[in-house]
Amino acid sequence: FCVPHKAVSDRLIFDRRPQNATERRLEWCHLPYGPSLCSLRLKPGEDVRCSGDDISNYFYHLELPEVLRSRSAFGRCITGQEAVDLGGNCDSKYFMIMKAWCMGDHNAVDVAQECHEGLLAQHGLLDEARMIRYKRPLPRSNTLQGIYIDDMLVLGSVPSAQVNEPVGDDAQLRVRIRDTYDKVNLPRSANKSFTFETNFTAWGTEVRSSDGYVGAPRDKRIQLFILSMLTLCLDTVNQDLFRSLLGLSLIHI
Repeated sequence: FCVPHKAVSDRLIFDRRPQNATERRLEWCHLPYGPSLCSLRLKPGEDVRCSGDDISNYFYHLELPEVLRSRSAFGRCITGQEAVDLGGNCDSKYFMIMKAWCMGDHNAVDVAQECHEGLLAQHGLLDEARMIRYKRPLPRSNTLQGIYIDDMLVLGSVPSAQVNEPVGDDAQLRVRIRDTYDKVNLPRSANKSFTFETNFTAWGTEVRSSDGYVGAPRDKRIQLFILSMLTLCLDTVNQDLFRSLLGLSLIHI
């Protein structure tokens, strides 16, 4: 099924719950965690800047192994004249299958994350000493790196006077990573690419280097505050609604 995504395209989701229920989770990936950036420490006269890229249609670049394709069939059976028109045998039966790792497969994120990290590691562009990981302390490094499936961020603590200059380890790493994407023909989303931003949002966490703020995005907190006030004005609130409100709002405070 499709989920509205952009003005010119939708997001395709494979409802793979029956297959997922019979397969073991790989549990390979260790994703970055936005609130870890609350531990950022800058020296006087320093700023933190961020550069980021997003691989366009990333999952479609990950080929599903042939042995798994029979578990990613979908749609109705194709038989008879339909099969002939598509180059098949009229005496056989066919189903359409996904040849790429699909969104909806509960192991797709693990595979996608490992492939992304493995690509950069293969080219010497991934160092665990600067990787931001969930449940791990923020690395003690002036250059930090985070990969979240198809997103890649590089953060650098640099002198304020050099914040817009292409110098420093973070600048070199950014250039080499983008060159690697181009070399292996991984297209980057131009509208999601940015360079040397001192006010940015990373994995749901807003960072403003100018005033030292790190936390939930201000616009989201305002919206949730208004939603909370509207809820409190109701005569009654059922348990499910209140649980949803707490789960959506308090985690951002």
